[in-house]
Amino acid sequence: MADTPSTSASNNAITNLNLGNVPQVDDFQVYEALLVVHTAIEALATRLEDIDTGILVGLGDENAYIAAQLSVKTTAVSYLIQEGDGTVLTNTLTSHININLPSANGISGTEYTIKQVLGDLTTLVIPYGSDTIDGDIGTLVLYLDQSITLKSDGANWWIL
Repeated sequence: MADTPSTSASNNAITNLNLGNVPQVDDFQVYEALLVVHTAIEALATRLEDIDTGILVGLGDENAYIAAQLSVKTTAVSYLIQEGDGTVLTNTLTSHININLPSANGISGTEYTIKQVLGDLTTLVIPYGSDTIDGDIGTLVLYLDQSITLKSDGANWWIL
């Protein structure tokens, strides 16, 4: 299914990689997980330029995408989502919380999930600058046990 990367003897640069297609699986959740793994491996493998030194060179937006699939952050204060965040859990027992989204510009495919797990006060999800969420400029409000997953198209955020 997958070809072994060919390398140049002079600098160990990966020059060719064919991961094939993600197999079709009847269980949608399994298929979606395989697709995330496939995308992450493909992004890493095709962007490595020099592994001789042990330093990953050429990683771009896919680095944030991969990290965001794995990270969970819990906060009881207002918070600006960072590059490596994937899921942000909020605790509003003592105050309302603002969760500020980063600019959607240039981070196409990046996905964040925000969920209020404690408290009766609200979590406000605020887009960056003039970014929109599902085409609307404004703030989303989450209450206890509500969650939202947002994905960047490189210019704005979309609710999944």
